[in-house]
Amino acid sequence: YNYRPDHCMYMSVCTEAEKEGALVIHGSRGTFHSQKQPPFRAAYRAMQEYQLDTDPYENLLLPLQSYLTMQDISNCGKVWKVFIIQPELHLTKNVIT
Repeated sequence: YNYRPDHCMYMSVCTEAEKEGALVIHGSRGTFHSQKQPPFRAAYRAMQEYQLDTDPYENLLLPLQSYLTMQDISNCGKVWKVFIIQPELHLTKNVIT
């Protein structure tokens, strides 16, 4: 569940992550700061922009979904759901009744 760029850079080699999602995303090879693997940069961008003590659904999950679904033809972009499965399971919309 430690997802690195080499798990998807040439082809997807982590089918378990495709089913369950990544639990830890590694920014090795500078992927958080380059355009080589856009899903890694998208995850980093969403986390960097998130302000603690704000609603994580609105201010982390929704931007992450938006960034990940931007058109991306990279091999990692083909398995972008790896990056969103776990956040979607744990970050829910707060409903005030």
